[in-house]
Amino acid sequence: MIDRQPSEVDRLVNEHMAIAINLANQWHWYYSSDALSIALEGLLAAAQSWDASRGIPFPQYACSKIKFHQRDVERRDKAVKRGGRVEHVALNQLFCGSQDEFIADVVPDEKMQPPDEAVIAAETKAMVEALLKTLDSRSRKILRERFGLDQEPRKLLHIASDLEVDYTRAWQIKKEALAKLRKQFRSLFQSFNQERQPA
Repeated sequence: MIDRQPSEVDRLVNEHMAIAINLANQWHWYYSSDALSIALEGLLAAAQSWDASRGIPFPQYACSKIKFHQRDVERRDKAVKRGGRVEHVALNQLFCGSQDEFIADVVPDEKMQPPDEAVIAAETKAMVEALLKTLDSRSRKILRERFGLDQEPRKLLHIASDLEVDYTRAWQIKKEALAKLRKQFRSLFQSFNQERQPA
């Protein structure tokens, strides 16, 4: 592990957050909040372990590290699912000798999002919405549509056409908007770290 100052780790994470967001958007088999959490964990690990002396650019290293972390999480999930022996039982059986509670009442529905994940997803969405409100309407539209926050991601060229600007101007607006969000996120991240420090 490279002995890197926390401020340098924060800088690397904030400057390259778009890499994590882009990769998370490609993992359609996860809930969006799970995908982003996994991608950010990988980005943080990359920022902590990157060795500039090896000559590998950080974006390339971070991309590989995030993908490796995602595969590692996937392998662990599969191992957990294979680890136990599955027994088939009727859901209308009484649960553990209970007189009025059936197995169907306590077995989670895998088609439903778990309550804790629902809370995390709601909090993540609220945080993203709060950050987006700091931008003008044109910048919000570009980020929402480019990163698929409300629907499938769209190509920047098509978004530029809708806004009646050329591709280069749309790219500049996106770049400036992401820079502003990074600054806002850095401020939130620093506030969060300060709150976690013992008095």
